[in-house]
Amino acid sequence: METLFESRYVRNRQWAKEAYSYIMFKQKPLVVCYILLAPTLVANVLLQNWGVSAFILGFCAVVVLNYFRVVKMITASDAELHDGEITVETVVTETYIQNTNAIGTVHKIEFHNIKKAAQTKNFIILQTKARMVLTIGKNTFTKGTLEEFLTFLKSKGFKV
Repeated sequence: METLFESRYVRNRQWAKEAYSYIMFKQKPLVVCYILLAPTLVANVLLQNWGVSAFILGFCAVVVLNYFRVVKMITASDAELHDGEITVETVVTETYIQNTNAIGTVHKIEFHNIKKAAQTKNFIILQTKARMVLTIGKNTFTKGTLEEFLTFLKSKGFKV
């Protein structure tokens, strides 16, 4: 199968922050939940229902603290187990996308198993039906361009 696109990026703290920010804060069900929590919190504060207000604030604090914990854990794990940051190479063909990292882990996903695509500041994020996330650095293409890749994803039916 002919390689259409290639990319190479470093899995570092910036990657962890963007990937997990998307996973934990920007998916539609979670956004709806957070949007519903805001007026609920305001209403309970106005009604002086301090128990419910404290619960909502505590829940939000746990979500945010968990985000920072996960970012720190991923970064520390890579540093400890793999002597620092991990390089990830991506190959895209007409039928699949494959991420291979410097420690030998290979994730080959056929496009029909990808559920959705999204963009962050520096990455394209592809989520599979099994909720696995693949990332591609936007400015890291060694074959093809970002614009061509986005057009390719649109031709596959993804809204990016």
